[in-house]
Amino acid sequence: MTCYTLQLTGEGLPIEAREVPLSELVSTFLRASAPRAFCDACLAVALREPQEAVP
Repeated sequence: MTCYTLQLTGEGLPIEAREVPLSELVSTFLRASAPRAFCDACLAVALREPQEAVP
């Protein structure tokens, strides 16, 4: 089962929400934050998702 989450986009454009797979959101966040590491709880807080949903 794939979980979806809302992601706000804006970068100079009007802010809008789009649904993205949670795995894509996690992957994008971790690549952008490299080389920092996050525990599950910290990753959930950073992504504003429940800890149970974060892989």
